[in-house]
Amino acid sequence: MVLKTNTCRFSGLRIYPGKGLVFIRTDGQQYMFLNKKCKSYYHNRLRPAKLAWTVTYRKQHKKDQVRMPCRIWRGGEGVGRGQGFPAVEAHTVHALAATTEALVAHVHDLCQCRGR
Repeated sequence: MVLKTNTCRFSGLRIYPGKGLVFIRTDGQQYMFLNKKCKSYYHNRLRPAKLAWTVTYRKQHKKDQVRMPCRIWRGGEGVGRGQGFPAVEAHTVHALAATTEALVAHVHDLCQCRGR
């Protein structure tokens, strides 16, 4: 059996059948409240985000969040994924590549001189 529930306009909690109060404004809009406490707080213009027992407060302050097991990150810091270094300009990268090639050639020459 499925029960049709409404939500309280102030607290955001569920209102089960046979419970709650209905407030109808002069323009015909209906407001469902869980109890007199919610109705009086609404009429006194209190903000539900400032009261710790309301749903809006709990969402705003990240309470009752169920943490899903997250995937383990096995990678570097994004360098090898095409992101690169945004602050490094292209001519600097080419200069570094040329310097690296020269260094590799020098090490290779040293190894050949020693007979390795």
